[in-house]
Amino acid sequence: EQTGSLVDESQVYGRQQAKEQIIGFLLGDSTEHKTNLGVIAIVGLGGLGKTTLAQLVYNDEGLRQHFESRMWVYVSEKFDSKTLMRSIIQSLSGKEFTLPDMDSTQRELVKQIRGRRFLLVLDDVWNEDYELWDRLRILLNNGAKGSKVVVTTRSRRVASVMNADDVHCLAGLSDDDCWLLFERRAFESGSSARNPSLVAIGKEIVRRCGGMPLAAKALGSSMRFKREVSQWVAVRDNEIWGPSADVVDDQILPALMLSYSHLPPRLKQCFAYCAMIPKGETMRIETLAQLWVAEGLADLEDVGSQYVDQLLSRSLLEIGQGEEHGAVGLVKMHDVVHDLARLVAGDECSIIGVCGSTATSPDSRYASVLIDGRTPSVAETLSHMRKLRALYVIKTAGDQDEGERVLRAIFSTMKPLRALYLHGFAMKALPAAVQKLNHLRYLDLSGTDLRKLPPAIGRLHNLQILKLRNCSRLEALPESIGELVNLVTLDLCFFVRLSSLPDSIGRLQNLQILKLTFCIELEALPESIGELVNLVTLDLCTCPRLSSLPDSIGRMGNLQIRKLRHCMELEALPESVGELVNLVTLDLYFCRRLSYLPDSIGRMGNLQILNLRRCPGLEALPESIGELVNLVTLDLCTCPRLSSLPDSIGRMGNLRNLDVSKTCITTLPESLSSLSNLQLLKLRDCHRLNEFPKKVQSMRSLTHLDIRGCYGLTRMPAGLRQLRQLRMLPRYLLGDGDGDGDGGLEELGTLNLEGELYIGNLQNLRRAAEACGSRRGQSEGEAGPAFVDPKLGSCLFVPIKGIIWRLICEGINS
Repeated sequence: EQTGSLVDESQVYGRQQAKEQIIGFLLGDSTEHKTNLGVIAIVGLGGLGKTTLAQLVYNDEGLRQHFESRMWVYVSEKFDSKTLMRSIIQSLSGKEFTLPDMDSTQRELVKQIRGRRFLLVLDDVWNEDYELWDRLRILLNNGAKGSKVVVTTRSRRVASVMNADDVHCLAGLSDDDCWLLFERRAFESGSSARNPSLVAIGKEIVRRCGGMPLAAKALGSSMRFKREVSQWVAVRDNEIWGPSADVVDDQILPALMLSYSHLPPRLKQCFAYCAMIPKGETMRIETLAQLWVAEGLADLEDVGSQYVDQLLSRSLLEIGQGEEHGAVGLVKMHDVVHDLARLVAGDECSIIGVCGSTATSPDSRYASVLIDGRTPSVAETLSHMRKLRALYVIKTAGDQDEGERVLRAIFSTMKPLRALYLHGFAMKALPAAVQKLNHLRYLDLSGTDLRKLPPAIGRLHNLQILKLRNCSRLEALPESIGELVNLVTLDLCFFVRLSSLPDSIGRLQNLQILKLTFCIELEALPESIGELVNLVTLDLCTCPRLSSLPDSIGRMGNLQIRKLRHCMELEALPESVGELVNLVTLDLYFCRRLSYLPDSIGRMGNLQILNLRRCPGLEALPESIGELVNLVTLDLCTCPRLSSLPDSIGRMGNLRNLDVSKTCITTLPESLSSLSNLQLLKLRDCHRLNEFPKKVQSMRSLTHLDIRGCYGLTRMPAGLRQLRQLRMLPRYLLGDGDGDGDGGLEELGTLNLEGELYIGNLQNLRRAAEACGSRRGQSEGEAGPAFVDPKLGSCLFVPIKGIIWRLICEGINS
């Protein structure tokens, strides 16, 4: 799978010695080398942990200081010099590199590394061609003396071809370390001690893993859902281990096959479908879930997302790392797991043009394809695959003619197609022949250069998901879009030239999700949008020209989530929003012209989250807001004109989180004391606030209070005995309260102090007489724990047993 440099060291066992050996080489003197470059190869079987070891080394703090630059590049089976050089340059500069020709790329690489001591990790190298490596090595030799390259590979021959100065042959983990990996996944924290019978059997299973971390993780993950001894015995004694179970090479696939065999039938189909993701590629969770829906493997996208979670929990999928800005929600598949997926998928899956593979079957139902100008006859190969139900085009470059031939092959021969992924495909027009794909349920045209969509797109009557994200040249949707009567999801995010939606959009009676994020030219919504009575999610974030919403929006009776973040010209919500009785989330973050909320908002009886953060024009809340009895979170932070809260706020019996920081409120309504479920109250930088409600002790659920910067407050309220975390400016508030000494804060667990420390009036808090170098000191006698200010290096005591367990002092001047 495509890798990155990040690693969770807390989940790595048994590699400390290997890490130190490799670091020793990397920090060692290179004077014995004739060149500036030293190479070390980490060699081992797939699933043994080569990449993890390289990540541990790469993130070592000593190496960070030793090398001026560090680069991590995933290589995989296709060792393409130009692509590698671009990846190295991008890793160095942090910017996209697009120079087209080889000479410019070489010159830029030399410019970036000349005279710099660097560390370069080349992960998962398969190349055994000396000439390809030598051309790259000559360029890398322009770095400063002491520069090093770490290579991970399955092949000793690769290490030889790369003239490695040192070869580290990675051994399997000990049974004890393998057990730690297995235990972490098979048992909840601490529960293994309560299951001695399962532990004994589990350790026998672990011995079958032959020291392979991936096998231990996968089996441990699958056993987490089994608590009967007979189930564990069945895995231990399964015949799949075979007579060769003592040979390390034969451990990984049987272990993974056992994990696969314990999947529910539907999840087995979803796993086999993942064989379509080529090695070295990631896929968005959203995309994978939607593809499963299109294939009929999941009924809804949410169900598909749950299937992804289940495969992740069994270590059959892994969280991926995205290179693009803001990339989140990616999954990947370990190379060895991918081998298993290909095995169980058989001829149903083909991968074309990736890693030199052109092995296909005319009976394939799923295929992925790479068009890069170097793999011949991709279109010819596709033209014979008439049974395809899903085609996933990864990326396109090079031969424009080949891309057009591929399109013709798709639209002329693939009539059974249900899912077509053309994200980033280099095409300027979508042929009208798209209407021939009348079984299509999923169509992704995001990131293409389309100028317009043909009216024929409306003939795709079975289409459920249409994605047009980041189609920066597309200006409008055709009226025929309203003919897509089975459409469930329409994604128009980053459709930057879209100024309006066609009236026909109201005919999409089955539409549930409409995404319009960053449609920066969108000025209005059509009145017909109110006809989308089954819409559940409406996302209008960052539509800065949208100044109003139509009254018809109140007819969307099933709407649950509406996002209007960064709609900076939005002045008001229509009264009809009160009809959105099923709305759960209303996000109005940074709607800077919004000055009021309609009285009808109180009719949103199911609203749970209301975000009004950074609405500088908001002056007041309507009294009707108290009718939101199911509201859980109310965020009013940075509404500088808001001077008061309505008394009705006390009727919000389910409110748990209230943030009124950076407002100009002077008092809190007495009714606030009625919020018996309130857990978190933030009042930071409310400079004009001068007192708490008198009955604040009634707020028995309040555990977190932030009153930093409330200069008008002179004393802590008495009676908050259940408070566990207090954030405050101690200069103004550390007093004796009502003479109760500690203010009755028996449960206080964290006290966070910022600013200038003044403790003269706090009788029960005193500073230790001498400095303390550690973060935890020793208390005396019956005193509670001692606490350390890491900036001052001194201990602070609270000599009342069990009050404060952590004292954080930020920027305090003694």
